[in-house]
Amino acid sequence: MIMRRWLIAGSALALCLHIGACAPMEETPAPPPPPPPSNPVMTKPVEKPVEPPAKPQRRWTVAKPAKAPPPSPEELVGLDESGVRKLLGAPAEMRTDGAARILSYRSVTCTLDVLLFMDLKAGDFKVASYEWDNSGSRPQAAKGCYAELRVTP
Repeated sequence: MIMRRWLIAGSALALCLHIGACAPMEETPAPPPPPPPSNPVMTKPVEKPVEPPAKPQRRWTVAKPAKAPPPSPEELVGLDESGVRKLLGAPAEMRTDGAARILSYRSVTCTLDVLLFMDLKAGDFKVASYEWDNSGSRPQAAKGCYAELRVTP
């Protein structure tokens, strides 16, 4: 009989344990997530993408022609006789002095003599130099006189 009691008691105990194991367990809440790190190097704020700066509007401008320098008698050097005539027109006087041909141009204030010598390579007379007779006026007056003599193209 004692054995029977133990058998019944053991069976009851096994049944209780079995039923207890099948019972639903209470769910415990998940632990909260860890706080963000406090190290500033590790945390970086979210940056918005940087937009490129707006392109400036093109403004078209019309280039003004540069002022041409005042005419200078230096532009005569190297020209042939027809080139001199294009710039100064017909000479007031034309003469030959040795190997040189001299074209004289006159204005109210001065006289310009253009000296042409034979260029053997080209086979034509070319301007080698020029001389002024500005009747005692200032050297700067020579450029003004040349501007008066020059024919506007």
